[in-house]
Amino acid sequence: MDFVTWLRTWLARHPLKAPEETDHTRFTQDVMARITASAPTPSASMSLSRIRLMLGWPRLALIAATAAVGVLIFIGTAHRTQVQLAGAIDRDAQVMTAFDELVPTAPAGNRTTPEDVARELQMTDLLVLAESTPSDDQWLDQTLQVLQQLDEDVPADVTGTGGSASESPENWLNELQQIDETELAANS
Repeated sequence: MDFVTWLRTWLARHPLKAPEETDHTRFTQDVMARITASAPTPSASMSLSRIRLMLGWPRLALIAATAAVGVLIFIGTAHRTQVQLAGAIDRDAQVMTAFDELVPTAPAGNRTTPEDVARELQMTDLLVLAESTPSDDQWLDQTLQVLQQLDEDVPADVTGTGGSASESPENWLNELQQIDETELAANS
């Protein structure tokens, strides 16, 4: 049996029901009649009773409670910001006290100006840089700069432009390695 014949036999056994003919206007009129019947007509006495219900004691109590909670929240946040400000002032005072203890050359009290602090920090930085040990190349460059500033003649063997081949840095390194090896062998 093919699909078309099966469909025709199935539709013959189960006929499609067509919707009943209904009058849409009559249904709409019935619904509108129910709506207008349940809606009360506005009157002066009815509006006055609604006002009484809206402004009854329970609602007034709810409004007053809401206002009280709002005021308490506002006061609580204002108090919290004051406490935070006091804490920040205390921390700043502790930092300034610790700073005065760390920098003994600064004048005591509030007479320290930002310019004085900047000068002290620059001097401290210069001391730290002066105490650091530079590498060999940096030391050589700094020494050459100092000699040039003093208008001194730079020895030819330092710059690598003169001198014998036996005084080259590679030869010095080889000699130092040989010395280290001989000392190591002697200590063993």
